[in-house]
Amino acid sequence: MDPEDAVAEMQNFPFHAASCAYLFTVLEIYGNDLALCVVGAPPARGDWHSSASERLKFSVVADVTNAKTRIAGVFGRTKEEIDDHFLASICELKKTRNAIIHEAHRRPNFEDFFETVLSMICQVHFLALPGDQEIIIYPWPDFNNEYLPTPNTEGVYRRVKS
Repeated sequence: MDPEDAVAEMQNFPFHAASCAYLFTVLEIYGNDLALCVVGAPPARGDWHSSASERLKFSVVADVTNAKTRIAGVFGRTKEEIDDHFLASICELKKTRNAIIHEAHRRPNFEDFFETVLSMICQVHFLALPGDQEIIIYPWPDFNNEYLPTPNTEGVYRRVKS
């Protein structure tokens, strides 16, 4: 493509799809960082949401219970603290993200995806809170030494205060 044609072709770039994929990655990394802060170790099986799948059958109680147990365990919680809406939301996000990444879906509903990601970030954050303490994730170099490095990570700092 000639440089003078680049602007005219911008309308064909899948901005919504790229933005959705990026937002999912932000949610994924944030949950993994929270797990490191709370439990002190990364999730044992990949990412914090690895047990949630677009193929999860909510009609099969054992499958739902297993997914809830594994997600809760990543944050040091119990399966009772994971509700069906939480699980359904992450499954739906993964379904949309996989359609973008693996099937080249170019027109996801960005507004709905963005709203769900923000909701999930809040839910994951409050799920991970250790009692009445506050967790602050600070992913930049800490030149003032206000934050503690998270064990076994590079570049993730945290402050837990009562």
